[in-house]
Amino acid sequence: MTRYHKTIMLALGLLSLTARSVDAQEPQTFRACFVPQVGAMYLLDLPGLPTTCLSEGHEEITWSEGGPLPAGSVTGAKIATDAVDGTHIAAGAVNSAHIADGAITAADLAPGTIGGVEPGDINTEELADGAVTSAKIADGSIATADLSADAVTSAAIAPNTITALDIATDAVDSTHIAPNAVGASELNVRFERISRLYNVPGNTTTQFPIECLQGREVLSGGVVSELGDAVIRASYPLSESSWLISLFNPSQTGLMRFYALCADLG
Repeated sequence: MTRYHKTIMLALGLLSLTARSVDAQEPQTFRACFVPQVGAMYLLDLPGLPTTCLSEGHEEITWSEGGPLPAGSVTGAKIATDAVDGTHIAAGAVNSAHIADGAITAADLAPGTIGGVEPGDINTEELADGAVTSAKIADGSIATADLSADAVTSAAIAPNTITALDIATDAVDSTHIAPNAVGASELNVRFERISRLYNVPGNTTTQFPIECLQGREVLSGGVVSELGDAVIRASYPLSESSWLISLFNPSQTGLMRFYALCADLG
């Protein structure tokens, strides 16, 4: 460094002290002229001072003091350890890219904070194992889209928590029902036996229909005969609500009781 440059730097340092004493908060731009022959400087544009250099041999210089630091002038090496706390960080300044994988533990999450986090703010890799507990999740914040396929298993469902409202229509079929699990108490069915007494002519085949009550469905039917040689030719449902028995009576005319088993499925 030449003597010329050292002189300029010394002069600028002295003028910088003067500028800070004037106003350390507001940025100021100064103009001055350097006299190479004697290594001196004089200011311009201040009250009582010239506005241009007094000689063509004098060199004009400018500089600024105060105000914000230039962009990028503060590097990591210039920041003391633990110097940056929450008050220095702007809202929303820290996103997923700034968080190291596994850095967020359960102790770092306040109760009810999960659910208010914006999509993409926190990745799975950034959460330590066991960091998100029930207390950290806001009520009503977990939606179907937040659950991966097969994420909810039987172990994750508390006993007696599934009610009729939770089961979709037609969701339960025969594969979901254990053998012998359905008894009479589980069925909303009422059974009725309808009987009719008919006079059956001898030596002929006659058909006898038995009708269920209105709104009932027929399940089966039969006949009770005191004529030992009577033969049932057919016994079958005639419709959803009636049963038909075809009977041959080879002997004399006699009374027989016919019946149908009906069900109220309402």
